[in-house]
Amino acid sequence: MGLRVYSTDVKTDRKSTERHERIDMRLNTEIAEDLAQLSIGDRFWFWLCLSLPSDESPLRVTSFKHDPRKARLEELAAGAEVNESAAIYRGLGVVLDDGHLSFGGPGLTLDLLERFALWVQTNVVDTPALAILTDTVFLDIGPDGAVKSEHHDPDFWGLSARFDQPS
Repeated sequence: MGLRVYSTDVKTDRKSTERHERIDMRLNTEIAEDLAQLSIGDRFWFWLCLSLPSDESPLRVTSFKHDPRKARLEELAAGAEVNESAAIYRGLGVVLDDGHLSFGGPGLTLDLLERFALWVQTNVVDTPALAILTDTVFLDIGPDGAVKSEHHDPDFWGLSARFDQPS
């Protein structure tokens, strides 16, 4: 996004950092708002890179309905500060019958889900609307389009205590 400003002036550095954080929070809010507009069964495109600088949102999403050719998604992704060795995950998501989200694409592993959950938990305090991402399911899709594995773990989201309590 080209917002980093390097300076020896401490006051300028603080303003630059605050500006970058505001832009990142705005992007997180836009992502959450886009997801909140989806209904059960709706599909969305996603772009995910957990190797971005910590002050930049690693997730970009657009509604399949409003962005069928992924043009907006690619525009959003182009603004990310990605280094050449970063792993980027792209795919299609869906809102499940229970309202949770499922992300499907190549390389979506359990380890990646755990790292994604950590990012959500870290950022949901500043952007509560990101809570919609809680309890996400990852589907690792093979080259033939078949689901190779499904990853879901309530422990990543701090939900296991909720499920272990007697009704």
